[in-house]
Amino acid sequence: MSISLTLLKTLYFYDVPQLVLLENTTLGDRYLCLLYDDKAMSYVSIRISKSRVVSLMHGDIDLREAYINPELNRYYTVTYNEEGGYLLDEQNTINLSEDLLPESGFYLSASLDEIERSIQADLMEWKKPILKLGVCDVDNAHTISINKLSKLTFTFDRFTTHLINKLASKKEVLPQIIVYGTEAASFNLKMYVETGLTDLEFFGSSADRYLQEIGNLLSWKGEEEFRQAIKDLKGHPLKSFRNFIDFLVADNLSLKYQWVSNRDSQSVFLKVNQANLKAIQSILQTREDLEPVILEAIGLITKASIENGGEWTLRTEEGAISGKVEDTTILEGVTIDHRYQITYEDFIEIDLVSSKEYHKAILKKITPL
Repeated sequence: MSISLTLLKTLYFYDVPQLVLLENTTLGDRYLCLLYDDKAMSYVSIRISKSRVVSLMHGDIDLREAYINPELNRYYTVTYNEEGGYLLDEQNTINLSEDLLPESGFYLSASLDEIERSIQADLMEWKKPILKLGVCDVDNAHTISINKLSKLTFTFDRFTTHLINKLASKKEVLPQIIVYGTEAASFNLKMYVETGLTDLEFFGSSADRYLQEIGNLLSWKGEEEFRQAIKDLKGHPLKSFRNFIDFLVADNLSLKYQWVSNRDSQSVFLKVNQANLKAIQSILQTREDLEPVILEAIGLITKASIENGGEWTLRTEEGAISGKVEDTTILEGVTIDHRYQITYEDFIEIDLVSSKEYHKAILKKITPL
């Protein structure tokens, strides 16, 4: 009788998962599985306790030791099938031969720090991709005001939502980012990504590319690499990214971003200080002024107000033109819904990131027709 197992974590990945940790969710038994046939996707498996897993992941024992001296001296074959599941037949045990064993001295990690151990533990508990977002003020406080927390979650949510919407295919179910806790490491929000699947996926999570892209945009490795990272960022994703960076700079906060999925043995962890955030902000706000041009147009005046410094709108056959005046007396005597010919100065700014043009029209002359 075959038993279906659930993927907890890919411990080592090279082309395909080479070493995985699986669980019988009904009984709670865990199995360490080492790939020996990459065509059949067959693994030699041993039952392993949680404490033994911790020792293996922390580098206290190497992989060969785990297999030569298992807690239960039985070896099984686990296969990955085309339906995306893992199957174990406990009735059929195998003899462990030398060609199935890893070489001596293979450690998953010899020196995981507490930050890494924490996120790895959360990954196995939630069985979903984990990300942590940390902010740090000048005092490295472990607290945050509710006003700043609200701005942090709002601007980060808008940025990630717009980015994911841009990257996702039309039929793709969009993942949701769920907060499950906080921790005092400066101030960290602990989150997982809800992909709609009950288990972590075999070849990494479908959310991996989104978490990676978020990290690419938040990292600073110099102006050239950052401009390359944002070259395709337009519209709402660009605007919401600007707003997130503006919030961090305005409140003098540094940023920490960490994420891990089941594909890699260690998390991605980056820090961005205030100087780098200001450099990012400066690039995102870069605009270039073009030489102003004098233009003429004919149409109906639909707005002429001397309030707010003087505002006007002219409706033409090509569309509406709106702008300001430097001398409000120009608008004296102008009648709404009458035809006029105007002369105005058109100032153009180009957003060098989005390539979008921003126009500012200054009325110079208006003549009734």
